Amino acid sequence: MNTRTNNPIWAAALLPVMLVACSDSNNNGGSSPDPEPSISIVQRDSADANGINGIVHASSGIYAIGYSDQEDDRTVILGYNDDGSVNTDFGTDGVLSLNIKDGGDEVPYGIVELADGDLLFVVNAADGESGQSVYLVRLDADSDFAIDAGYGDDGGAGSGLAAGVQEVVFGWANADNGAFPDGAPSDTAYDLLLDTTGDEERVVVNGYGPAANGETFGGAQATDRDRYVTRLMADDGTVDAGFSGGAAFAYSTPRGENSTDNARRASLEADGSILSVGYTNFGDGQSNHVVLIKLSPDGSLDTDFGGFVVPAPPAIPAQDGVAIFNPFRAAGGFAEAYAAVAQSDGDYVTTGYGRANAGTAPDTGPLSVYDDTDENDLVAFRVLDGTGIDPDYGNPDAPGTQAIQSEGTDPADAEEISTEERGRDMVMLPDDRSVHVGYYGGVPAIYVLTADGELDTSVDDDGLILLPHDEVTNTGTAVEQQFFTAELSADGKLATGTRANDPAGVRFVLIDGLSD
Repeated sequence: MNTRTNNPIWAAALLPVMLVACSDSNNNGGSSPDPEPSISIVQRDSADANGINGIVHASSGIYAIGYSDQEDDRTVILGYNDDGSVNTDFGTDGVLSLNIKDGGDEVPYGIVELADGDLLFVVNAADGESGQSVYLVRLDADSDFAIDAGYGDDGGAGSGLAAGVQEVVFGWANADNGAFPDGAPSDTAYDLLLDTTGDEERVVVNGYGPAANGETFGGAQATDRDRYVTRLMADDGTVDAGFSGGAAFAYSTPRGENSTDNARRASLEADGSILSVGYTNFGDGQSNHVVLIKLSPDGSLDTDFGGFVVPAPPAIPAQDGVAIFNPFRAAGGFAEAYAAVAQSDGDYVTTGYGRANAGTAPDTGPLSVYDDTDENDLVAFRVLDGTGIDPDYGNPDAPGTQAIQSEGTDPADAEEISTEERGRDMVMLPDDRSVHVGYYGGVPAIYVLTADGELDTSVDDDGLILLPHDEVTNTGTAVEQQFFTAELSADGKLATGTRANDPAGVRFVLIDGLSD
């Protein structure tokens, strides 16, 4: 386990460090992989940013998009050079601060580079007293990445929004909000992907929001949460007429008072197929289940994928194009997925977190769960060719589930501030090893798993890289520091960043050499 602590790193300062193998007790006693990956870290004060939610390796450098909750909430973009150092020519000392929603909350979740070098991002912004809407915003590379005021049809004088933003519609257009039965609809975009598989650039937005206008339950407008995937034309943000009939694809579990569908990351395949990742609480004590949805390039369900529910809840029918599973349900537990990426043979590996109730985990054979967990654990699954869970993937002590736990590890490791783990995002290396980012023991962490799902011991002996902030805090109710996004460059550099709502600010980390 590589646990890295440093002297304070002030805003816009770069600390290049080499990955040095250490024991769990922070002694430099291990042997390093050959060649050694290198790690560059930039830590910024919370006055600059409070969280990083998306990263893009662009032709002009690396850009990390996040937010600042200082005074009026703002969108911030942090600029870096390809070696991980701060791009001081970008914005003000490497920070571009934007105000998309005047006087209201705003949180961006994804950023891409277009062919002309412009940047496009998606942001969730407050709408009225209780609602939230999703917008695309384009930044003009030829104008120092100023907002392109001529891009979208929304915003401008009197709207409270920056001029040029383009509304992204899931189930409710802003113009119809007055018909919503309970305040205002609240939509959330969680990921933005660039699609270059067609003749024109397009973008895919993965998110969630209330049931669409006109969907009913019990004779009235339904208001439970559904998942949405929409594909838009990148040049103006309008809906792609060739996708899902010219509207957002919507997925809903059987209607009920507690139906909550959650979208997280998505992945795009070479033919334009989309894998939407998330989880759903099926109610009636069944808790959260991983739900993967695969769409064909035209936005219809891919009938060669999914079609299974594990274990099979009687009220949730199997559906082609959808894979649903929670191997921990028998033990009263849950499973969630935050991202999934395909291996070279088409199998999908997920990352997320889950748990089984301590002391109740039964031995159920090929999908037996792990024993005794005090807090949530990082869990990963492999879905074989989209048709079922791989019973041999992951932890040899719990086949079919890669549960990574800090429970029972050396308590002398002072950097661990809890026994909780979570996977928040992931990338796939060319050799089918997967890199998961999140936290371990309450500390920002990077996990490297072999192609078969075990921790890769060639990376610092145990496959774990811990990079705690200099000010380690835990509120007692939630871990404050975690890696939240991951992006792999064409030449194999892994970029990731933290969300850390404390005085430590945020960290941008660039690792070179994991793919060697």
